[in-house]
Amino acid sequence: MSLPHTAYADALHATLADAGLAPITTAVRVTDTFIRLTRQTVHDLWIELAWESGHSLTWHHVQGWYLHRPGAAPSELDLPLLVDPVVLIAVVQAALDGTWSRCGMPDQPALWTDYRDVDQRIAAWEDRS
Repeated sequence: MSLPHTAYADALHATLADAGLAPITTAVRVTDTFIRLTRQTVHDLWIELAWESGHSLTWHHVQGWYLHRPGAAPSELDLPLLVDPVVLIAVVQAALDGTWSRCGMPDQPALWTDYRDVDQRIAAWEDRS
């Protein structure tokens, strides 16, 4: 069974690879958390992209985007959940160059062209869970 966010992870990896910024790993996963109070299990969708330098980007279907840099606290990225992968080229390049700054984030980044399909798949996944 394919996870609802696999196509987005594939697009992220391909776009970054085309820009010469291929991550050494691209992981697509689901974690399950049991909440005792409500006696329900919550299913979280994740994408993790990592580089040899120790930098990584983490995507969570509820919490959004985080940039992880060696020796620094994770930085929440103010980006749409299904941002156009092209937007991340500048973020990754700046992080790897050591020039990343929250001030360099785009004002209104574009959404990925296929975001509706993935968004619907995620919604169906959440309804089923």
